[in-house]
Amino acid sequence: MGNRSGPIYKSPVSKGIPYDDQNIPTNLGADVQTALDNLFSQVQASASPGFTYGRSGTLPAGTWLLVDTVPCNKSSRINFLSSAFIKKIFIANEDPNIIKVAIYTHDGNETNLTLLTTVTTAATRSNLFSVNVPVPAGKQIAVKVADDSPSSGKNLDVGLLLSGSVM
Repeated sequence: MGNRSGPIYKSPVSKGIPYDDQNIPTNLGADVQTALDNLFSQVQASASPGFTYGRSGTLPAGTWLLVDTVPCNKSSRINFLSSAFIKKIFIANEDPNIIKVAIYTHDGNETNLTLLTTVTTAATRSNLFSVNVPVPAGKQIAVKVADDSPSSGKNLDVGLLLSGSVM
């Protein structure tokens, strides 16, 4: 689908067709046009990019993870959403250690480095956290093994799932 440069045509026919949403878990509207408008606004206004960070080897407290091959405290994924929130954090670790992971934002090269949240894993290889952490638009997001982590990570992979509106 391409970008539209003008208003969307609203057919007088679709406005006159009743819409039966009894099998849909949400009320989209009484007619087809209203249902389409509601669906369009939901699809247009929501986004869920996933960002991943990782690093191989033994990772002691204070170690920044990488984005591709770049330390994420130097240059990282940019939050391009407005009203963005981190909704899920997953952590995979080769060893079943208890690890504290810290999530930060910054403006590049550690400028205005700001802690957003921390999570601490259970002593398992895979952990999933449901959170609701606001993330400022236009900021880079960085991840590290927290300075006060009780143990090191090994071959660590961290993922963040964000929700918000596309700017």
